[in-house]
Amino acid sequence: MRVRPDSLAVIGLGAVGRRLAQRWSQGGLRVSSYSPSAESRARARAAGLEVHDQLSKAVSGASTVVLCVRDNQLPGAIAQLSNLEGQGPGPERVWLHTSGSRDSSVLAPLGGAVGVLHPLAAFAPGGPGPELADAWCAVGGDEIARARAGDLVRALGAHALELNQSQHSSARYHAAATLLSNGMVALTAVALDQARGACADPEQARLALIELLRSTLANLEVNTPARALTGVVSRADVETIGRHLLALADQPESAELYRALSRQMLALAVSDGRLSSAEASAVERALSDR
Repeated sequence: MRVRPDSLAVIGLGAVGRRLAQRWSQGGLRVSSYSPSAESRARARAAGLEVHDQLSKAVSGASTVVLCVRDNQLPGAIAQLSNLEGQGPGPERVWLHTSGSRDSSVLAPLGGAVGVLHPLAAFAPGGPGPELADAWCAVGGDEIARARAGDLVRALGAHALELNQSQHSSARYHAAATLLSNGMVALTAVALDQARGACADPEQARLALIELLRSTLANLEVNTPARALTGVVSRADVETIGRHLLALADQPESAELYRALSRQMLALAVSDGRLSSAEASAVERALSDR
């Protein structure tokens, strides 16, 4: 097999794979693609991508192959690629995957250079996908694969976030992303439920809370979390904390979430020197009252 140094194959055409393939194609890279799903192939063709019906044709001659499949589908995809006679393992090829929670070692059976390229952005199912310009993408793996991943990140107009080689670094990084992005969505859903029950117009309540999120993000852009913290916990306002918990008394799951997050707020406020030990103890007592 003779690889073409400027060629790229994207395997998996879900929200992530389709968007990456689009952006790389728009940036002038030669991109072939494949998905086992006929529906995904049709969507990708409608988006103007070069799509193959066979895996072997998609990877034929490609110097870099990017696996954009779900974590639980990665071993199966690797096995399929390993079994492609003359197309799979080879020292001339770079293999990358977009699974943020897995390190590059999972690709070792494929030979060659192996690495990670994980876009740190929210890909909503069925949507057009994020622009990715100025986004960050985690990169890891061996030296050659890291360099190739960095090139592909720059081709997106994005920035490379280097993962270290320590044990569990990929899973820890991915947990951080999950807590922030998906956790914020879940927390927003809980907050919206509360606001709908308190406001006359649910849509106005939604818009108001989204605007609050924007102002919080703006605060975090210029301050550490400890400095950005505002609200009743940072002021040791135990009476208001009590009223909050009383209002949530008939919703034990929401009340427990309130307590857990408030304890994180308490730790931030203490680390920032805003509360005396007596005030911190008073807040902890208020959160512990049932």
